[in-house]
Amino acid sequence: MGHRSKVIRDEPLQEPNSYLRTEVFYQEGGTSYLSGNTEGRAYCVAVKPITKENGMVSFILFAGSKHMVQPAKRFSAKVLDTLASDVAAGRNVEIIANMTQRVLAERAAGQARDAARRRETVAV
Repeated sequence: MGHRSKVIRDEPLQEPNSYLRTEVFYQEGGTSYLSGNTEGRAYCVAVKPITKENGMVSFILFAGSKHMVQPAKRFSAKVLDTLASDVAAGRNVEIIANMTQRVLAERAAGQARDAARRRETVAV
């Protein structure tokens, strides 16, 4: 996400080349064209599944979870660094653990749906 985000960690998942990325980023805010909701400027923590292959990182849009850590009027690299250090040091650990559980549950449900679709296709 460029210079307005800091990756905290990439935790390996069971599938090869799959990781669960935790990062802190600055959200510029504005109106979402998809939901119509207005989101404010803020620093957020996000947990999302990613895949690393051949030096490339890929992810699925709208997969994962985010949580606002601190509202902001404008971007500050110093604040981003401080919040990233706080998250890396274990602050907000309960929020991140809940987000991680939610993302893993959504991922497992999606894999189960995909497996069921494959079985239906084979059965036909």
